[in-house]
Amino acid sequence: MASRASGIRIRRNQSQWREVLSRWERSGLSVAAFCEREGIGAASVYRWRGLLADSERSAVSSCKSPFVDFGVVEASAALAPISGAGLHTEIRLDLGGGLVIHVVRG
Repeated sequence: MASRASGIRIRRNQSQWREVLSRWERSGLSVAAFCEREGIGAASVYRWRGLLADSERSAVSSCKSPFVDFGVVEASAALAPISGAGLHTEIRLDLGGGLVIHVVRG
């Protein structure tokens, strides 16, 4: 979390560490050489590289949703009116494992 520049500890937040790691990647230097040049401890660079990679993996996995958007279900000729009360819409989702969702509108 903290780094040294001229013997002074500098606290960086997550976005600042992203920038430091981006500069390191662009530099083409080894971690040791980059840290020597920047006055940063190599252990901090390795630690934050791991933390940010874990954070990105978590963000990506949490974005994956089992939700499937089928869009808007519109009335069509295939949907017949029930006793003059308007159109009848029926959706049946078989999710497997004996789990079925049945939605009826009409």
